[in-house]
Amino acid sequence: MTKNRLLPWRVKASRHIHKDRWISVRADDCVTADGVDVAPFYVLEYPDVVLVLAITANDQVVLVRQYRHGLGEVTTEFPGGIIDPSDPDPIAAAARELADETGYFSDDLRIVGQLSAGAAK
Repeated sequence: MTKNRLLPWRVKASRHIHKDRWISVRADDCVTADGVDVAPFYVLEYPDVVLVLAITANDQVVLVRQYRHGLGEVTTEFPGGIIDPSDPDPIAAAARELADETGYFSDDLRIVGQLSAGAAK
């Protein structure tokens, strides 16, 4: 691996192909650190979300089952969802999603990490 693979690309132009509440598709015309043109490079932009790892007083992990149309199947997953503009912070969004999806409430919520899903996109 060359050192240049770790350097950011220069964006010559950028335009949104599609944008709505759920997703934005952006097309960037880029030049790598090695001078290679990459155009277009499609970037998928999603709103920020929260996932809640909720553990009951009996040490049971709270999960939900939901139909996910993109997969065409029902999945088992952590409660969570989009951070709404009206949410004052991610903790409030997590509390709202936990209550909405499971009926559970907690006054002991904290951020334990952050990740980027599909960072290569």
